[in-house]
Amino acid sequence: MVKRYGLLIACIALLGINALFYLTLHQKFRSLSLAYTDLSSDSAIFQYIEEHENQLHYLERRIKGSELVDASRLLSEKIDSLRLSVSKLTPGQPAEYFKRTTVINRNAQSGLWFAFQKFDEVYTQYLETEIPKAKNHFQELRQNALREFSAIEAKAKASANGAKGRLPFHFGFSSNPDVKVDLEWTKKNDSIYWNENRIYLGYMTQLERGISSSRSLQAKTQLNKLADAFRAPGKLAIYGEVYDLSHISPGELASACKYLGLLKTEMETGFIELTKDLSGF
Repeated sequence: MVKRYGLLIACIALLGINALFYLTLHQKFRSLSLAYTDLSSDSAIFQYIEEHENQLHYLERRIKGSELVDASRLLSEKIDSLRLSVSKLTPGQPAEYFKRTTVINRNAQSGLWFAFQKFDEVYTQYLETEIPKAKNHFQELRQNALREFSAIEAKAKASANGAKGRLPFHFGFSSNPDVKVDLEWTKKNDSIYWNENRIYLGYMTQLERGISSSRSLQAKTQLNKLADAFRAPGKLAIYGEVYDLSHISPGELASACKYLGLLKTEMETGFIELTKDLSGF
């Protein structure tokens, strides 16, 4: 009888130990699964950021000799170097991806900080000097266009009833002064009916869009957000937390790279749209 109770107690104890092992292993596998999931989900985000770099070719075509593209690519290169270092720094146990800390060498920290400062400098200068200059140019083009159209309209109103006519309208987008299109009209009683006026209306719409574009303010706001992330050499403010690159986990580093890459991408996308507003397209 005593042996039977002893055997029963031993079985219960063995079951308890097995249950403990199961729960421990289950939690460990769950942690590993989360770590692997986080590691694998990064790839789609980084691929999106990398594909965005192709859009910078537009700035190369639009702004010849500009430092914008060089500064953008330099910062991308430094952020990407940190991203690639994550895989090298990840310990053998992926769960430690969130716990173990590592040190980013001083040269890499200085390179990242220099790249951001250059990026901030050239984009700020362009937003504060070239964009206002472009908008002023658009305002001049609009004034010239309204003046020229008024002159054409006055001639049309002075024509006889039932008369038809055409006069050339010059476009200011091109450096070639011979670029023009004929505006055609028909006068009926005291009213002027314009035949093919879509090109002129499209031109005026583009001028208005360039003058009233708020994308420069949006780009500046995004640039300020990026500046907030770069608190000081070697320190990054990500999602409200300040991280020191001399003492950071691989998981935190991956999150920082995603944050910086996406923020930079968003700013550049808005900036590219801004240059399109002011380009005549």
